[in-house]
Amino acid sequence: MTSFKKVILLLCASTVFASVENNVLEGCKDSFPSFEKYILKDSEYYTHEDIDSFCNVFNTKKSKKFYNNPIESVCYNYFLNNDYEESDFNYEQLKESGVLRNYELISSLEVKYNLGNLLCFEHNQYNNFYKKECPYFYNLIKNGFENIYDKSYFNDIKYKICRSKDCLNNVVPFYESLLSSYKNKEPVRYDFRIISKNEAETVQDFINFLKSDKCVNYESSLYDGYNEKCGQGYGFCNESSIYSCCGKNGRCGYGEDYCEKRNGCNSDYGICVSADYYCGPKNYYLVCQANECCGENGKCGTGEEYCGTKCQSE
Repeated sequence: MTSFKKVILLLCASTVFASVENNVLEGCKDSFPSFEKYILKDSEYYTHEDIDSFCNVFNTKKSKKFYNNPIESVCYNYFLNNDYEESDFNYEQLKESGVLRNYELISSLEVKYNLGNLLCFEHNQYNNFYKKECPYFYNLIKNGFENIYDKSYFNDIKYKICRSKDCLNNVVPFYESLLSSYKNKEPVRYDFRIISKNEAETVQDFINFLKSDKCVNYESSLYDGYNEKCGQGYGFCNESSIYSCCGKNGRCGYGEDYCEKRNGCNSDYGICVSADYYCGPKNYYLVCQANECCGENGKCGTGEEYCGTKCQSE
């Protein structure tokens, strides 16, 4: 048999296979609604309750089974009633055929799965201030995926991602799957449209940086993080740095302008203290009010205990 004839036969077989699979999926469509709960719903804004409800379902064994083998999960009853077996179908070949692109529920599942992992990883740590590893992505998702491909946003958050290996290990797969969907021209819900070539290049550069030795081996220092952006959408100041206060200007720093509650310190995204009580180098260099001295214990007060020989002048 000539190579040309072999190619024709392969193409015909692939077309027949895709047609059969297409018919099977059409028969399963009545089951689709019961599986939509495993995928984050399209919304302009997500409340804490919305995400909590989604993660409770996403983290179940049934959800994992759905993402591992969506055809078997969605079509199980259809297979039984029509004498089919899941083993009759090759899911990888089905994906290559492009048939899945016609079915929003099971298109770009890798993106949806990695998005769920990233979102629920952060959400599970919601109530622990020092365990919020990827809050910039948590806020990004809550507010409708703004800046999802924005280069300046990537530059503002990339070193924050490098500080947390858990965050890094969840962010990279998400963006890799997003880029893969772009390359395969697979439509994805939310604002994950078919992105432009320039945006795809920006995402690739972002992934390359996150996988580089500079990021993977990154070690945060005491002086790391000064003037970084903080607050909603940008996350926390580096709590292991002296620049751990989020000032009213939305930047990380230390001292009275950043750490003093009365000056607008944002306690949701950094450390805040009050010079009514604390002062000195160990307390973000806060300065006591007039007529008070900073004692050896880092507290403000009057009298010999605070203003004597052990007074902290700085």
